[in-house]
Amino acid sequence: MHRITPLVLLLMTFSVVFFTVQGKHGVRELLRMFEYVDLAKQEDDKLQREIFEVKEKMHRVREDDFYLEKIAREELGLAKPRDVVYILPSTEGESQQ
Repeated sequence: MHRITPLVLLLMTFSVVFFTVQGKHGVRELLRMFEYVDLAKQEDDKLQREIFEVKEKMHRVREDDFYLEKIAREELGLAKPRDVVYILPSTEGESQQ
């Protein structure tokens, strides 16, 4: 009887350790969740930077007439009444829009 007790305790300890590491809510799953949280934080940081940049651009568009004119010319293709606009053919490396 005394020889069986250490063996039973050893098997129980091994079982607990095994299921702690491999189980549904074990250490592996915990590590996977930590990785997921890190990726989510990185994505959140990226989105926060984009939000800041958009807010800055909105502020500049509202407050800076020269910046608004630059955006209108570059992104929308607008011109002043006496401006001459040249449309150059795209090179082979550029994509057609």
